[in-house]
Amino acid sequence: MARPEQLDLSRAAQPHLAFGHGAHRCLGAALARLQIRIAIPALLQRFPNLALATPAENIRFRAETVVYGVADLPITW
Repeated sequence: MARPEQLDLSRAAQPHLAFGHGAHRCLGAALARLQIRIAIPALLQRFPNLALATPAENIRFRAETVVYGVADLPITW
């Protein structure tokens, strides 16, 4: 890519999207963590009877993708 430091709206699109790491890490990552730290306690305070709808050992995880995490999380209230 020629002159990556310059904003060029006519530049051809790149076929990838990366969030990077180090100095080039995505600024949204910190915002996402902050939202989770605020949202989860607020959710549990608002709905104190939330509980897993299945035993914890039955929770499926996504390991085949770049982003590891819970595939689905059935809950009941």
